[in-house]
Amino acid sequence: MYDSSQAIAIVLGQTIDTLVSSPFVRARQTTEIVAEVFHLPVIEEVLLTRAQFGLTQLELLLSKHPQSQHLMLAGHEPDFSKIMSAVIGGGKLEIDHGGIGRITLNSISPPAGTLRWLLSADIMDA
Repeated sequence: MYDSSQAIAIVLGQTIDTLVSSPFVRARQTTEIVAEVFHLPVIEEVLLTRAQFGLTQLELLLSKHPQSQHLMLAGHEPDFSKIMSAVIGGGKLEIDHGGIGRITLNSISPPAGTLRWLLSADIMDA
């Protein structure tokens, strides 16, 4: 049986080189779990607070980490559902609290990409 940290590593299925989290407690707790698995520090970012995180803020955040190839962001709803929808070109995504998604970016300016997967907290038994 896998412990939760092993399950995260298996679900993600790839290396993460940069972890960026909102300074708020729940996002930070989530990121700390992943940080332990990948032996990475957590970078706190005020852009990820509930202050209407949008494409402009995402582009600014990405520009702060030009060396990152596999960046993970931990933030808040409803901003993440909206931003993921915008990055993949529209439609409506709803990410439950505790959900996780993966987007492969094709462009950073403006941020645009392809949704690879989206997992709810129910599926991950969180």
